[in-house]
Amino acid sequence: MDANTIALYALYVSGAALLISLPLAWIQITQYLRERKNLEVRHRSIYVKTARVDRIIIEIMNLSSTPALVNSWNLAWGKSYGLWVRYNMIENDLAEGDSRLDLLPRIREEVEISEKVQEFFLNGVRPKGENIYMVFYLAGNETPRIILLHEPDGKSNRIYRYLFR
Repeated sequence: MDANTIALYALYVSGAALLISLPLAWIQITQYLRERKNLEVRHRSIYVKTARVDRIIIEIMNLSSTPALVNSWNLAWGKSYGLWVRYNMIENDLAEGDSRLDLLPRIREEVEISEKVQEFFLNGVRPKGENIYMVFYLAGNETPRIILLHEPDGKSNRIYRYLFR
């Protein structure tokens, strides 16, 4: 055997190793993406006849197969620049009751926000073109998760999925 045939066999072996390792890497990446904490948020407005007011209900869904523990959450208004969001908090104490949430896998949780924040949400004074975000502080993560909740240009009923953090 000369050096050229040895190099050719080495090329065949490395190509076979590549063909075996690529599907295994794809499986690992899809398992990682499936198992990470993936949250989805939407809001809806309901009219309460007895009080003659609109109440805003926020639905939070955990799409992952593992439970997510939310230490606290808040609403903020701000603007996104690609993957980064510059935001300002609306108020610290938003939830009626405890702001901690235990989101079970693939379950929807409904949260009602306080009347003061609902007034801001419906008639709030914020700079033109600014969006409303939900800021989640999850157990085990230092950085908050920021999810788009409402856009002022009429796309408020769309579902926004958290993909990049």
